[in-house]
Amino acid sequence: MSRINPIDLVLQKLHATFKADPRLERSIQLELEKLVRMTYQDSITQKTGWCMLLKVPHLAVINLFKKLTLDEKTIKRMFLDQFNIPGDPFMWGNSYYHILLLLVLYGVKYGNDSMAKNAEILVLLKLWNGRRSHLIPYCDPDTMRYVIANLSGRSYFKKFDSPMTLLMSHFAPTLLKKYGSQMRLNSDVIKRFFDQSFGRLRQLFIQDRAPDLKSGIVKARAGIATLYFAAKDKGYKLSSSKMRSNLDDDFDVVDFYSSGEFDEIIESITNYIIINIQPKYDKSVIDFIHNQSHVNKNIINLLLTSMHSVKYQKHIQEILELFLRQLQVNDKFDVCIPDFLSNVVKRKVVASKHSPVVMQFKTLIGDLTEKIFDDKINYARYCEYSDPIRGQLRKIIIYGIAYNLQKFICSKVQRR
Repeated sequence: MSRINPIDLVLQKLHATFKADPRLERSIQLELEKLVRMTYQDSITQKTGWCMLLKVPHLAVINLFKKLTLDEKTIKRMFLDQFNIPGDPFMWGNSYYHILLLLVLYGVKYGNDSMAKNAEILVLLKLWNGRRSHLIPYCDPDTMRYVIANLSGRSYFKKFDSPMTLLMSHFAPTLLKKYGSQMRLNSDVIKRFFDQSFGRLRQLFIQDRAPDLKSGIVKARAGIATLYFAAKDKGYKLSSSKMRSNLDDDFDVVDFYSSGEFDEIIESITNYIIINIQPKYDKSVIDFIHNQSHVNKNIINLLLTSMHSVKYQKHIQEILELFLRQLQVNDKFDVCIPDFLSNVVKRKVVASKHSPVVMQFKTLIGDLTEKIFDDKINYARYCEYSDPIRGQLRKIIIYGIAYNLQKFICSKVQRR
């Protein structure tokens, strides 16, 4: 009689617990989504580019043991036995990874794709930090910027704008797609999955290791760390580009997306929206949004006017931050062009489907739209509409935010 894998016994127990209390499974899923979102939002405020160290929610992840009534020491021993690793090695014996790998397995085996993906993202971001800290201990952003600027367009470092977007949009889904079906059948595959998670990130930094012909020391001949140190030795650097953010007469030329002024700009536009509790939208704007969304004009007007409330301050502030980053506004005049709504916003936001920023942005828009429905529309619920209809409703809020952004900024341009 074959011995049952101890990990499978834990997964079966977890499944029974979630089946008895579906809200617990949902709360764990939402907790993982929140932790990924918080790390992502922190990453887009950092100034260090590909030198970035991501914010690891270690305590929150470890607290998942308590929420799931799992004994941390027992789970740790179980994984060490599974990995067949003697002693207590730093990475393989880290409880942070154990609980997340357990949730990856649960999500894969029981069809909770969101749980599996977000747990793997949290695994990867800590692995990224470890490789970055070990292989480039003192990373100069200007040197790294020079290296990235001279890479080919096929490089991951050119295809993605930060380590976090690379992990979220490529490595997590790719690894799960490759090993998910194997893990579903055999939990032992989790060791290979974890090893590949580590190996693929390590390969970003160092590749093609071979003995140096002069010293005989084994060195990497490719990878971002190799290129970085070659550039560092020669003193190559590329300073961050300066962007004009003159959204007000007092703002000077600054690094718009990583400066204190950026937060002030977001706050100013947010206040402009939420304090204006009796807004008037031009007929041409309502007609434009109607043509784009095909939603009844009365609903359009109700949604647009309803978002002007102090109770939605946090929603609008987060939306504006991601919105401006996706638009990549270099100058206020980029917003004050006649086709800002019909071309720029439509092309870079509404029609964009794969950017992690846009995906996060649309999630926030959906949260705000649902909140407005709950507060203002008592004859229908946002969640009861089909996905295509919810998409059209989100368009209304997107264009409404964009319209107010343009109105705020361009009124200042006209007064100059």
